[in-house]
Amino acid sequence: MSALIERTTAAIKVLQAAFQGDYRDIEAIADEAADMRAATPQEALLQACILVGEIDRDGEFERMEKLAESLVDFLERTAGIDRRDFGFEFYTGPSKAA
Repeated sequence: MSALIERTTAAIKVLQAAFQGDYRDIEAIADEAADMRAATPQEALLQACILVGEIDRDGEFERMEKLAESLVDFLERTAGIDRRDFGFEFYTGPSKAA
């Protein structure tokens, strides 16, 4: 489970950077997801989420924010992590694509 938590946290950080227009790590995360062997349903779900994040990197910030929020919710449920402990602030401004 700790590897899943690490991957989820990494995905959230990459999505957070993407909200700021920094896409450098999104492709690496997508590559890792493509190589990941889904040992559990949770890992399969995470893999799908990361790949959706890769698709959404072209300016669909609302969908990316929902994805990041879903990953934070997942960590709260599975690892007992409080979202306030993350210190993440998600993109809330107008879409950069607009």
